[in-house]
Amino acid sequence: MLEMQLDLQKLPLGVLKIERVKKSKQILQQKLLKFITQGGTITSVNQQKISQGSTEFYSTLPYDFGKKMPDEINHLKHRYIPWVMKMDILADIYTQE
Repeated sequence: MLEMQLDLQKLPLGVLKIERVKKSKQILQQKLLKFITQGGTITSVNQQKISQGSTEFYSTLPYDFGKKMPDEINHLKHRYIPWVMKMDILADIYTQE
């Protein structure tokens, strides 16, 4: 969990349900990936879609960011892939219970 920077104190597993994990991953895959992987300059329309998708993702997944605004999920390697991996780990946790 530490290598994935998944802080279990900030992510209340007791509140989190497998449905939320699945919905969060679905948002990543269906609403964000197509705008991130288009490459080149991010247009204002794509930026707006990325902002909306990021907001929906963070609204679905209960996580305590404190006073800091969460980063938009706008980069494939540095933001998207780590979150997909975290969702996979959480799904594994819930399927083992």
